[in-house]
Amino acid sequence: MKPQDILQIIKNRRNTKQFSEKEVENSDINMILESAIWAPNHRNTEPWRFVVIPKSSPNKNHISNGLINVQES
Repeated sequence: MKPQDILQIIKNRRNTKQFSEKEVENSDINMILESAIWAPNHRNTEPWRFVVIPKSSPNKNHISNGLINVQES
């Protein structure tokens, strides 16, 4: 991939409002998270936290709501 290709991807990115029902593979999730970890951040403070909740998790809604409450407080 050429630098121009990457620039074009960045310029054309948009928020997705529609999602498919296809579950994301664990290997894809791991690659995305590793990429995020290595991305530059402000003063190398690494302010991010990641939580992966599988769609099939019976406690998905409970966990999601709890995380939202923690973030808002």
